[in-house]
Amino acid sequence: MPISNSGDLFVAQYEEYRPHLIQHLVDRKVIHWDTVIRQLTSQALHQMTFLDPESMKLILSTQILPRCTNPELYLRHRSILASGKVISALCQVAKDHQRRLPEELGDAAMESITQTCIYILEERFWRSFGGDPMRIAVCHFIQDLSSGGFPLLDAVVDRWLKALRECLASADSNVQQSAISAVTALIGDYFRHQPVEKLTALLNHFLPEVTSNNQQARVGNALALGSMPRFLLTVSLPKVIQQLCTCALITDKTLQWAESRKNALTALSLVCTTVGIAPSSPVKMTDGLIFIYFEISGVDQVTLAGIFRTFIDGFEDYTVDSRGDIGAIVRESAMYSIQVLTNTSQPDLLEADLIRSLEELRSIIPPPPLDISTEKECFDLWMKVIRLDTYRKAVITGLVSSIGSLTESLFTPLL
Repeated sequence: MPISNSGDLFVAQYEEYRPHLIQHLVDRKVIHWDTVIRQLTSQALHQMTFLDPESMKLILSTQILPRCTNPELYLRHRSILASGKVISALCQVAKDHQRRLPEELGDAAMESITQTCIYILEERFWRSFGGDPMRIAVCHFIQDLSSGGFPLLDAVVDRWLKALRECLASADSNVQQSAISAVTALIGDYFRHQPVEKLTALLNHFLPEVTSNNQQARVGNALALGSMPRFLLTVSLPKVIQQLCTCALITDKTLQWAESRKNALTALSLVCTTVGIAPSSPVKMTDGLIFIYFEISGVDQVTLAGIFRTFIDGFEDYTVDSRGDIGAIVRESAMYSIQVLTNTSQPDLLEADLIRSLEELRSIIPPPPLDISTEKECFDLWMKVIRLDTYRKAVITGLVSSIGSLTESLFTPLL
């Protein structure tokens, strides 16, 4: 039986079919071998919870939650995905009914969910065979409960944070991405009204990891830091930007760590978008050093110029290793970040003449639509741009890098 969210929800509108459809999803599709089917099933159960919350409460307590700590990996993994979606929907149902969640679910269900939140992080589940799929499932579970606003004890939140920080340093990019989404949701919901001291301590867990000696820790924590909510970033905005700018620099030790530089540049643009750009900010001189003060209104002009310089430095990243031109992802991130930051910042912060030799470029590059989808067309165009003194060094650098590429389709048109 194929599964489709729209089709299932249409059938589920009819009460005579709904119980059988829900039971089929729980019995057959939640434990399906195909990842896409499991994800669709979780989303379908999420939507069906709004149609029949009473039945879903019972199914959650008696069938789905007990499987979350099952010794069998496939049962445990898939049930965690489904339970997170159902609990998130039940949280929304309680809000719609203007009732507290314990009143909506009952004390027994609340206790069962809370215990599950603790049990799924046990060492025998977390570090056993299939650990990465479990980490992804737990990250989704944390994100769903955080987004729904499920009330948790501080001890549980602390354990979740510790687990997510571990996931941010994972070598598996899927685990990292899931952890980034989860930690953003968790902090956004459970730390919004915490005192500054606790927020500072929380931020200090992430800041050192951005310049860690572990490449994967840099990759995950840089993007996580950029995704943090505004109330956390403004606690220590200068340190956040300083650490991200440091992470974006090329050093002898981090030469091959292009992924961390890419994420640092992306994170800088996210931070500026989140906190905004201040039209002005006071600068104080003390002992010959300049201290920049960040207002709640956003990033000041001096620091904005420094961030732009970091992005421009990213254009010079032509690092090459056995994989080829790995600096390409840094240059791409730098271009995208400058685009985002230009749109975010105020127009009067930008100089009028930003593009050098603009008229000469217009005479070389044809107007849109421009087709540079093939290497030959692209390189023919750049060979004309090389005549301009302003861009000659950068173009030659790019051409030389392409000649040394491992991909034949790149260097053949240059010969």
